[in-house]
Amino acid sequence: MLSPPGTSRPSRAETPAASGSKFSYYLLRADSIVTELRLSLHKEQAPQVAGNLEQLYLFVEDRLRVFEDAEAALLF
Repeated sequence: MLSPPGTSRPSRAETPAASGSKFSYYLLRADSIVTELRLSLHKEQAPQVAGNLEQLYLFVEDRLRVFEDAEAALLF
C-alpha cells in the first residue's frame, strides 16, 4: 500500500533504489494502486459492479506479476 502523505517511512513501491530499476519501481507502484483500489471496494453498496471491478483488478494484478516475473527472468 502507498504510505500516507507526511509519513517518514516510504513503502517499498515508493523507493526506486529498493527495486533496482525504474520499470520495477513503476510495476510495484501500479500493483500497490490496483491492490488498494480492490481492497476499497464496497460490495454491499453495489454487489454486481464491485464484483466486476474486483475481477478486473485481479486480472490487472495478475498481468503486473507476469511483467514482474518476465523482468526478473531477464535480469538473471
